[in-house]
Order: sequence, then structure tokens, then C-alpha cells
Amino acid sequence: MNSTAKNLLSMTESITKIMSIDPGLSTAGWAYSEYANESKILYVKDTGLIEGVRFSSLKAQEELTNLFGRRTITLMEIRNKIVEIYRKYIPDYVESENAFFNRFRPTAFVALNDFICTVRGTLHREFNVPLYVISPKSIKRIACAGDADKNDIKTSVLNNKSIVFDIESSPDSLYEHQYDAIAGAYAFVQLYLEEIKDKVPYDEIILSQKVKPLKKH
Repeated sequence: MNSTAKNLLSMTESITKIMSIDPGLSTAGWAYSEYANESKILYVKDTGLIEGVRFSSLKAQEELTNLFGRRTITLMEIRNKIVEIYRKYIPDYVESENAFFNRFRPTAFVALNDFICTVRGTLHREFNVPLYVISPKSIKRIACAGDADKNDIKTSVLNNKSIVFDIESSPDSLYEHQYDAIAGAYAFVQLYLEEIKDKVPYDEIILSQKVKPLKKH
């Protein structure tokens, strides 16, 4: 991050803190970003992966899997990681890419939906905050071209002048799930932020996990 970018963020303008997620049971991506509301810049402050459960031994793996099932153990680990990240940054909003159905991989939809439901339930139960979900198509449309692949998203994120990286690792060395999570945060800002940021607190409204995108004028 260059000195000009640092000076922009150090000014008195307000920021919105966003935690964004690219879901996946085996590997998921996450990012924590701060959006400068006046200069309209998304500063990526941290990002990482949520990976599968790592057992202490083969015996422990066998015992726990036989007792609870692999899927349940994985979802419990996802819950723990979401709590850890949320408590570290206390974001204003949490966004996730929504599940999508691929007729060639129908079981993937179930896995993604399990992930999203686990995140949503964890946020509500532990912190009383909603999860905002955005369709993959909408994220791709906002971040780059509508039917973009993983490389297109990476290129678009790295070349977007409204996205500034303030992380220790090199921005071009991240995993694809991390770029997807960052693209999700950018899409959230473009689609939803102006509409929802001045609304009443979550605990004062009906428990609705979605908001409608802004109407095009």
C-alpha cells in the first residue's frame, strides 16, 4: 500500500467494516475490508482461507468421524472460524456469495447451502447480525464481466483502482477463493451499502437475511 493510499485512509472520513466470504466446505475464502465512505475506496486489510478439519491423529479422525459424521465436524469447524474472524474485526456487515446450482455437480449446491446456513446461524446466534448473500452472477457482473472465470476475477480485483490492498502478503499471490471473497465485498458495497447503512439496527427489525438490490435508474 503506497503512502498516498495510507493518507487517504488516515483522514477523518468514516469507514464501513466488511467481512466477506467465498463459501466452500473443503476450502473457503474470507476477507476483511474497510470501505472509505467519502473517497469510495475499498481497503483490503486481511484475507485468508477456511480449510478442512485437521485432526490430531488418524485415531481421532476415525473416532470423531464415526461418532458425528465428517460433514457435521466440518461445519462445526467453520462455525468456530467464523466466530474467530468476527470477534477479531467486529465488522459492520458480513457478506457471502450465495449457493448456486450446477446440474453437472448437484451435490455441490447442498454443500454450499450447508456452509451458508451454518454461517448465517452462527452470526445470528452469537452476534445477532444478518448475513447478506449475493448471487455469483451478480458478483461477476459487478467485479468484471458477467460470465467471468476465476482468472478474470483475479485480474479485475487487482486492476480495480477502487480496491487497495493493505496486507502483508503480495496481492497477486492470493488463492482464488480470496479474490472471490474480495470481489464479494466490492459487489456488496456497489449493490447494497447505500440502501442499508442508515436503516434501523438488526435487532429492531424482522429477521430477514436478504435485502433487495438497488433499482437501476
